[in-house]
Amino acid sequence: MVLVILTVQGWFGDTTNLFVTTGTTSSIAFSFGAIISQIISYGPILIWHAFEGFILLILSLVAIAFSFLWSKKKSVRILSILGCAFVISAVYGGVSFVVSGFTDAGASAQMGVASSELTGFTGWSFTSQSSSFWEASSRPGLHF
Repeated sequence: MVLVILTVQGWFGDTTNLFVTTGTTSSIAFSFGAIISQIISYGPILIWHAFEGFILLILSLVAIAFSFLWSKKKSVRILSILGCAFVISAVYGGVSFVVSGFTDAGASAQMGVASSELTGFTGWSFTSQSSSFWEASSRPGLHF
């Protein structure tokens, strides 16, 4: 479920990057209201992208809880914690990018890099930010 939403998140991130014109916005105050206002002012694509990021954050926290409730394997717990860390990194990059007035290219890149690392350590992805499912399935040792 998380990987499917992450895939759609990547598509909307690419769409936002290509089609949402942010202009020359100055940086804003680091407050919840200012961040939400800034996101809303750029329309539905950016609103959806931010909403999906929030949903991914919640789902990654739920995945950690379930990994401790339903699994005794350390690998499941470690991967869920790592996944959450990557989502938190992407959210931090997104918030930093909005607060910078959409001028901090490093924060923008952090969203893509964190999400590609998230999908990369699981072994496959449908997003353009990391290897495709077909490339991953052709690698030796990876079986789905």
